[in-house]
Amino acid sequence: MSNIFIFVATVTAYSWFLWICVDEKTNTIKNILKRILILSVLCMPLNIDGNIYTVFGNAKSEKSIYSVWSLYQEAKKDAVSLIGLTPYQKAGASASVVVGLAGYQNAGDDVLTMIGISGYQNAGHDALNIFGISGYQHAGRYALTIVGISGYQNAGRGATTMVGISGYQNAGRSATTMIGISGYQNAGRSAATMVGISGYQNAGNWVSIMGIALYQKVHGAERSFGVGVLTAVSDETVDTLTSPSPY
Repeated sequence: MSNIFIFVATVTAYSWFLWICVDEKTNTIKNILKRILILSVLCMPLNIDGNIYTVFGNAKSEKSIYSVWSLYQEAKKDAVSLIGLTPYQKAGASASVVVGLAGYQNAGDDVLTMIGISGYQNAGHDALNIFGISGYQHAGRYALTIVGISGYQNAGRGATTMVGISGYQNAGRSATTMIGISGYQNAGRSAATMVGISGYQNAGNWVSIMGIALYQKVHGAERSFGVGVLTAVSDETVDTLTSPSPY
């Protein structure tokens, strides 16, 4: 029943949007009815064995929902939108936007924005932004931005920005920025900026920088403008450029 109301609201909203955007001369009764008919077909949420399939529609699903473009998706399994603006996705398993803008993604397993901007990602397992900008990532296991800008990453295991700018990284095990600029890194084991500049690094075992770290801290040992690996072993701290990585 809820999908009927969502369908009517979607067609009404899209029809109104077209009515105010097109030339007034084309807003004849015939053209308006034609638009409503076309939108009804494109936005219809087809239910096949509990899974919802739609082109531009919005819907809830007892299983999964798949669309080319949606504003709203809620599913007990997977929610997938191929392109465009998807402000809200909630899924019991995985929530994915292939190309476009994802506003809110919440999933029991994984959340994914492949190419585009993700505002908020919350995942029971992994949160992934492959190419683009990630505002907030919270994950039970790993939070990963491959190429782009990561604002906030909080992960139970690892928080990683491979190429780009990382604002804040907090991880139970490792916080890593491969190539770029890292603002704040806090990790239970290791914090590393492989090539670039790091503002603040704090870790339980060791921190590493191939560049300049403004401030580094490991088990009470600290230094400013550090280069290389700062390792803590028991109560002793070894500060060296050639220490092997304690992975």
